[in-house]
Formats: sequence, structure tokens, C-alpha cells
Amino acid sequence: MARSRRSRSPTVPILGKIEDGNASDKTLNHGILGEVARHMHTHSVEEGAFIDVADSAMVTEANLEQAGERIGFVTRLPATYNEHEQVILRAIEADDWTEVGKIAQTPSTEHRRGASYWVSEGAVTLYGKTYRAAVVHSSAHDKRCQLAGCFVLLSNLPREDDDSAEQILRTDKEQHAIEKNFGFLKDDQIVNALFLERPERIEALGLILLIALLIWRLMALVMRTELQARGATIPGWDDKPTARPGAYMMTWKFKGVLVLCSDGQRMLSKPLTVTQEACLLALEVPVSCFKQHPRDG
Repeated sequence: MARSRRSRSPTVPILGKIEDGNASDKTLNHGILGEVARHMHTHSVEEGAFIDVADSAMVTEANLEQAGERIGFVTRLPATYNEHEQVILRAIEADDWTEVGKIAQTPSTEHRRGASYWVSEGAVTLYGKTYRAAVVHSSAHDKRCQLAGCFVLLSNLPREDDDSAEQILRTDKEQHAIEKNFGFLKDDQIVNALFLERPERIEALGLILLIALLIWRLMALVMRTELQARGATIPGWDDKPTARPGAYMMTWKFKGVLVLCSDGQRMLSKPLTVTQEACLLALEVPVSCFKQHPRDG
């Protein structure tokens, strides 16, 4: 996931392609790093304006060398590296933790309590180069052993950019958004219902799904941006007010809307509800969209 260093909006895809499912993640990471950098440069996005948030498969000598100082990244240091345990033990011995608290934006429930986090800034040397290491302790991990409850985030972000260990953790946690994107693209109801043998047809399906995902995420982005600008909310699930509506929730609000056509005229079978009109306002889409024929613009 490439995230803008100036934005915390819903993850909108900007680059996607079909890859071999049997290919090594470490090899794919090496190619993706270069492609993302070239794509950003082509569209006049300066170096340092985005951060590559990757899983632990990024941590190889070749990938770290390719990132260098040019591509800022945040990734998890695999526990297979000796440096992983060493930096955690140093953090435990120093006992200099910064309490972050809960990061999840969704409120905790009786059966699902959000994890609390503490971070400690450290450093590790891999392949002759020193990187920042944010040691993170989570209440969601094994409480019986502090070592077992920790993981390490590796980053090359410069300290002078006010990217604290806490900010590195918050950046890493934004990966949940990209995981949701993968869930959209791999929806069983779509993918398992189709059998495509020819590679060009598989690529065409991938393109359609990527375009659909782009529209899906842009809908959420537009709604949240518009509501934030007005300091407003709309009725969400169970009609509870929300300032962070999703596209899935919004589409459900329009379930059952029928558009009738007669003598070239389009009309609604019944008037829109107050909630539906509020959703359209947040989407910056006029109510007339249901009555205006597509060919009329």
C-alpha cells in the first residue's frame, strides 16, 4: 500500500495489475517498489510524498537496497531475524515506553475490545545499514510474557520529519484498508462463480474489478470529505448517525428504489426518503440523476 503522507482518507487504488498467484511475495515486492516509484514520478508526485506500507515479505536485502533513501517504507521485521528479538529485549530492559492507547476508530464492545498499544523507539542494522525499529507491545498478544506480546516495525523514515514511533505504528495499522480492498477483489460470490481459462480474459476481469473497486472507494471518499466539510452526519446502520459512511452501507439505503420509464420520461415509483436524499447530498449527486436519461448527460 502506498499512502500519502498528507492524507488519511479511505484507500483509493491508483495502480493495479494481475500477477501470478504462485509467484513469491518477496519477488513481487521487488518489482512493485520500482513500478510504484515510476508511476508516482510520471504523475509528478515528488519523492517523499508517499510511504510504502508493506508486509514482512519486503524485508530482503534486494528490496531494502532498492528502497534506499528514495522510497520511504514501513514494514514488519520478521521474527526469523535475530535482530527482532534483540531489539525487543533492549526495549524491555530500557523500559521507556510511550502509551499510544487504542487506535481502532470503531468503538469497543463487550465481546470485542480494542487492543491498546505501547511503543518504544529503537534501531537495528540489516545488511550493513541501520534502520529505525519501533518496538510495539499490544494488549491483544500474550500477557504472560512481554517478549511474546511485542512485534517490530522497520522503517527508513527520517526522524526529523516528526515521524515518531507512534506515527510509524499508526501508519502500519492503515494496512487494514488495503486488506479490505483485497477482500473486495477476491469476493467468493464473483470469483468462484466464474471460470476463465484464457489469460486475456482473466486480465479483463481483473481490470473490471479494479475499476469497480476504484468507484467503490471514491464513493466513500467523496461522502466522508463532504460530511467533514459540513461537520455533518447521515443515518448509518440501524439509523445511527455516522460521519464515516461506507459505499456498501450507502448502496443498501437505496435498495428497492425503482425507476419507471414511460413515453421517454423517467420517474421514481415513490419519492426518496430523507435518508436517501442525505446520502445523495453527501455523494454530491443531484436527486435528478434518477430522472435524467444517461444520454442527456
